[in-house]
Amino acid sequence: MREIPEALSGFLMSYPPAVRYLFDLTRNAILDLEENVHELIWDNYNALAVAYSPSGELRDAYCHIATYAAHVNLGFNQGVYLPDPQKILKGEGTLIRHVSVRSEQVLSERSVQRLIYGDLY
Repeated sequence: MREIPEALSGFLMSYPPAVRYLFDLTRNAILDLEENVHELIWDNYNALAVAYSPSGELRDAYCHIATYAAHVNLGFNQGVYLPDPQKILKGEGTLIRHVSVRSEQVLSERSVQRLIYGDLY
């Protein structure tokens, strides 16, 4: 698995170990799908965010992880277009939808796996 960039590692140190663990699991799920994807990192006022883009341009990012004090959100930048028969995606915006990852079991759920891996799952 790809090493965490030093800047990202530094930002993550301010979060509790359990949240860092959830971040790592979520990041690995994304990188398992596409190892050569670019990670675009920014530290917002209320969350650490990492977007995943094949080109390195934010406009091409297809998903992101937002890290909060007690959980992480796995966001899908075109989430309104994803099939979501179980209605697990949350959000009110025009495009973005997310799943709250509050435990490692969330990433094991079949409905979440389908959102991450699509037809590969």
